[in-house]
Amino acid sequence: MKRILVLALVIVATAPLSLHANTFMLGGQLASEGDVEIARELSLPAGLYYLRAHTTIVPTFKSPTTSQEVLSQQTTFSTPPSSAEERVDVYGNRYAMYRWDNPPTRIRIETRLRVRNRVNFPALAGDAPFPPKPAPEEVRDFTRPSPLAQSEDPEVTALSRRMVEGAQAQHEAVGAILNWVADHVTYTLEPAQFDALYTLRTGQGNCQNFSNLSVALLRAAGIPARVAMGWSTRKSWSARESSGTIRTLSLADGRHAWLEVYDPTWGWLPYDAQQTLRFVSTRYIRVSVGFDSGDDPDGVYKWSGPAGKTPSFRESIQVNIASDQDVTTVAEEQSKPTNHLFAVSV
Repeated sequence: MKRILVLALVIVATAPLSLHANTFMLGGQLASEGDVEIARELSLPAGLYYLRAHTTIVPTFKSPTTSQEVLSQQTTFSTPPSSAEERVDVYGNRYAMYRWDNPPTRIRIETRLRVRNRVNFPALAGDAPFPPKPAPEEVRDFTRPSPLAQSEDPEVTALSRRMVEGAQAQHEAVGAILNWVADHVTYTLEPAQFDALYTLRTGQGNCQNFSNLSVALLRAAGIPARVAMGWSTRKSWSARESSGTIRTLSLADGRHAWLEVYDPTWGWLPYDAQQTLRFVSTRYIRVSVGFDSGDDPDGVYKWSGPAGKTPSFRESIQVNIASDQDVTTVAEEQSKPTNHLFAVSV
């Protein structure tokens, strides 16, 4: 059984919002380093035969804009597991599988990290053409449909085709699709479903819905895309305009989903369909990637016991930032979408 957590997104402008639409192209740099504690409280009914829990080993990674360096990582338990095994899934995500035989009624799992995050805002020159050339073999699977990103559904393909009409470069096609998602999906904390088709038909969803729909529309256009999953932190960051106006963005503390798009020149670039293009901020902790948000190996719990006895799970994240460069600059504005997005220029 897997527990799916949802996250509320908060974007706060410290100046009145413009009457026209904007994408803010950013310059400068964001950088932070700090300690992260992820706590998992497991409340178990008496008499379970076993409990199994999966926790992902948080990776170091680097993209042309966003990097994450895990300086240290340790997991501890209120009751040590009976066994532990490390595995790697088909996407390359490393995770630990812990098992307790005849577990106690309460188990606390704490993972402590020291993480250094950095975001640069280079102009990503070298436009890849659109329609795209055949994807390299190592990323070709990410052009195919998946259970929560139904990229071959006629409704999805028709919308994708309409969105990318006239695009000459891949970044134009990606921007058109993500601008549409930003303007046509309304955030709701607990949707009935998380898949792309539900999101398209209802116009509602949380971070998983935004990401799964974006990935489906991109794949329908022949562009490799995958969902990234992890955690976000509440601490805000800001972008300063030349006029002196400061726009401040913040997320919530909790699980989050976003996406990565493959660019033939630059490789995998991170996007958040709710706020950022070609980067994600230093407030993200990337844990895993997959075809869609259902592929996250982290936070999977399985158990066996007498009928009618169900465990409960609670997760939380705390962050203590030791150093923080949290203000960047707005270098340029563009006129779409209606909802504000922040981007690396091309």
